[in-house]
Amino acid sequence: MKREAPVISVQVGYHGTLRHATNVARETIEFPEGTSLGAALAKLIERHGQGLGEMVLTPEGAIAPGLVVFHNGQLVPQGGGDLT
Repeated sequence: MKREAPVISVQVGYHGTLRHATNVARETIEFPEGTSLGAALAKLIERHGQGLGEMVLTPEGAIAPGLVVFHNGQLVPQGGGDLT
Protein backbone atom coordinates (compact mmCIF):
# COMPACT_ATOMS: atom_id res chain seq x y z
CA MET A 1 0.00 0.00 0.00
CA LYS A 2 1.40 3.39 -1.04
CA ARG A 3 1.49 6.05 1.67
CA GLU A 4 0.66 9.60 0.72
CA ALA A 5 3.11 12.35 1.63
CA PRO A 6 2.12 14.44 4.64
CA VAL A 7 0.27 17.61 3.72
CA ILE A 8 1.17 21.09 4.91
CA SER A 9 -1.05 24.16 4.95
CA VAL A 10 0.54 27.28 3.48
CA GLN A 11 -0.81 30.76 4.06
CA VAL A 12 -0.36 32.79 0.86
CA GLY A 13 -0.61 36.58 1.01
CA TYR A 14 -0.94 38.72 -2.09
CA HIS A 15 0.03 42.38 -2.30
CA GLY A 16 -0.25 45.08 -4.97
CA THR A 17 -0.79 43.81 -8.49
CA LEU A 18 -0.86 40.17 -7.34
CA ARG A 19 -3.77 40.97 -5.03
CA HIS A 20 -5.54 42.65 -7.92
CA ALA A 21 -4.89 39.65 -10.22
CA THR A 22 -6.17 37.08 -7.70
CA ASN A 23 -8.94 39.16 -6.12
CA VAL A 24 -7.89 37.88 -2.69
CA ALA A 25 -5.58 39.27 -0.02
CA ARG A 26 -4.79 35.96 1.65
CA GLU A 27 -5.66 32.29 1.31
CA THR A 28 -4.58 28.97 2.79
CA ILE A 29 -3.66 26.18 0.39
CA GLU A 30 -2.54 22.61 1.13
CA PHE A 31 0.53 21.13 -0.53
CA PRO A 32 2.32 17.81 -0.10
CA GLU A 33 5.29 18.19 2.23
CA GLY A 34 8.44 18.95 0.23
CA THR A 35 6.62 20.83 -2.55
CA SER A 36 9.00 23.14 -4.40
CA LEU A 37 8.33 26.83 -4.78
CA GLY A 38 7.94 26.29 -8.53
CA ALA A 39 5.31 23.58 -8.01
CA ALA A 40 3.47 25.76 -5.50
CA LEU A 41 3.42 28.65 -7.97
CA ALA A 42 2.12 26.29 -10.67
CA LYS A 43 -0.80 25.33 -8.41
CA LEU A 44 -1.54 29.00 -7.68
CA ILE A 45 -1.47 29.79 -11.41
CA GLU A 46 -3.83 26.89 -12.08
CA ARG A 47 -6.14 28.25 -9.41
CA HIS A 48 -6.04 31.94 -10.40
CA GLY A 49 -5.26 31.92 -14.12
CA GLN A 50 -2.53 32.74 -16.57
CA GLY A 51 -2.64 36.45 -15.70
CA LEU A 52 -1.02 35.54 -12.39
CA GLY A 53 1.42 33.27 -14.21
CA GLU A 54 2.61 36.14 -16.37
CA MET A 55 3.44 38.12 -13.22
CA VAL A 56 5.26 35.41 -11.26
CA LEU A 57 7.09 33.55 -14.04
CA THR A 58 9.35 34.64 -16.88
CA PRO A 59 8.39 33.68 -20.45
CA GLU A 60 10.85 30.76 -20.10
CA GLY A 61 9.00 29.49 -17.01
CA ALA A 62 11.55 30.57 -14.39
CA ILE A 63 10.49 32.39 -11.23
CA ALA A 64 10.28 36.10 -12.03
CA PRO A 65 13.26 38.05 -10.66
CA GLY A 66 11.00 40.68 -9.05
CA LEU A 67 8.92 38.15 -7.11
CA VAL A 68 9.43 38.47 -3.35
CA VAL A 69 8.65 35.29 -1.39
CA PHE A 70 8.76 34.77 2.36
CA HIS A 71 8.74 31.41 4.13
CA ASN A 72 8.14 31.41 7.90
CA GLY A 73 8.98 35.11 7.96
CA GLN A 74 12.29 34.67 6.13
CA LEU A 75 13.02 35.98 2.65
CA VAL A 76 13.43 33.09 0.18
CA PRO A 77 16.48 33.75 -2.01
CA GLN A 78 16.07 33.63 -5.78
CA GLY A 79 16.18 30.02 -6.85
CA GLY A 80 13.46 29.01 -4.43
CA GLY A 81 13.71 25.85 -2.44
CA ASP A 82 10.91 23.81 -0.96
CA LEU A 83 8.08 24.85 1.30
CA THR A 84 9.04 22.71 4.27
